[in-house]
Amino acid sequence: MTDQKQSSVVDPIRFPEELDYRTVDAVRTQVLANLDLGRNGDQVSDQTGDHAGDQTGGQAGDRSGDSGVGQIVCDVSCVERVSTPGVQLLLSIAATAESHDFDFQLTGTSSALNEAVETLGLKTHFQEWMNFE
Repeated sequence: MTDQKQSSVVDPIRFPEELDYRTVDAVRTQVLANLDLGRNGDQVSDQTGDHAGDQTGGQAGDRSGDSGVGQIVCDVSCVERVSTPGVQLLLSIAATAESHDFDFQLTGTSSALNEAVETLGLKTHFQEWMNFE
């Protein structure tokens, strides 16, 4: 029997030069679209302040048979300035991806993001996704 829920290939979410509180709405929309693609049409709630999908009628916490549903890829190569809300946004996206059993990836990590993560003492939280050389 072939698996009907295959991992969806999605375009990376490209972050702007400034990763701050103004970025949240634009990026949130793209993350929700990627979750919808990976869930093959399942609706994902748009609850600001909550993890996307926590309020759905689906079984977001039940991952049995749902491994590798999709992926969230964030391209941060253009990021030149980062504020604390921008770093929080990335942590929220990672948590949302994990809660839906999605793969989370950061590509093109910038020196500005590396510095912000280290300054905020969050290096251990980002080591899985970033190269800190």
